[in-house]
Amino acid sequence: MATLMFSSTPSIRKAVSIINNLDGSKFPLLLSRILQKLHMKDERTFSEEEEERLQSTLSLEVTDLELLLQTLEFFLQQLDTINWRLNLQMAQSTKTKQKIPNAMLELGVSREERDSNQKIRMEFTHEELYQFYNQLETIQKQLDGLS
Repeated sequence: MATLMFSSTPSIRKAVSIINNLDGSKFPLLLSRILQKLHMKDERTFSEEEEERLQSTLSLEVTDLELLLQTLEFFLQQLDTINWRLNLQMAQSTKTKQKIPNAMLELGVSREERDSNQKIRMEFTHEELYQFYNQLETIQKQLDGLS
């Protein structure tokens, strides 16, 4: 069963529609720039001049561009905390000598509109955690390739 991270509001639906209609080659560059500036809370991601060029390049109205940028920044700011725990099962009633590692991850996702946090919990075996790690490495390489 899927868990919704964001409430489906008209503005989010419109922003997702705008994202879906963007040129696939330009969207990763846009995301990369937003990620580079995301930690600078008091600084705008794009200057006014850059926003004008971006509006022209993406063929968007001013209000649509503002909605797009605000929504992407909002989405990217939602991963708040990460907690983890490693468990090691040493035995069970039928087997006395075993070592089964089990990793638990808990991602805290902030929900500003409700001023609360949602926790997403994941449990991995050693093999599943290794596959997850490799997927994250692939994503990191792709992000590094954008800059």
